[in-house]
Amino acid sequence: AQVCVSILAPASTRAKAVSVRVQGGRVVVVIRGNPEGREPWFEGELEYPVTVDDQDEGPDWELQDYGEGRVVRLTLEKRIPGVSSLPALQASGSVVMWWKRAFKGDDEIDVAAIEDRPANRGASANAWREAHEQFREMVRDHKP
Repeated sequence: AQVCVSILAPASTRAKAVSVRVQGGRVVVVIRGNPEGREPWFEGELEYPVTVDDQDEGPDWELQDYGEGRVVRLTLEKRIPGVSSLPALQASGSVVMWWKRAFKGDDEIDVAAIEDRPANRGASANAWREAHEQFREMVRDHKP
């Protein structure tokens, strides 16, 4: 599962001036030559873990127009917290964790109020409960 994060940027921002780094749960966005002279432009600690491929050129990102400005839009792969030692569950596409916020210190949202959330659809509610019970069993039976 993925999470997309948009970070506001000045209207004059060009992609070649942007660099994005995600390391140890910390996101750093640098916009060289930004009109405010901020360095880095943005820095924040993610609320939940993500998978970062160290051999890659960094996280997937793009620069998009947004109203009268622009946004740096990052796409990150979610990791289920606390289950890195359970690879079968981590790779399972049936478990989705809805984030209440992207960065520590941000306001939380009510994920139960999201209309398209599968847990809010009647047919999916039972599947979610079954997956949750399987997760509990795996954690209970797991031996480090």
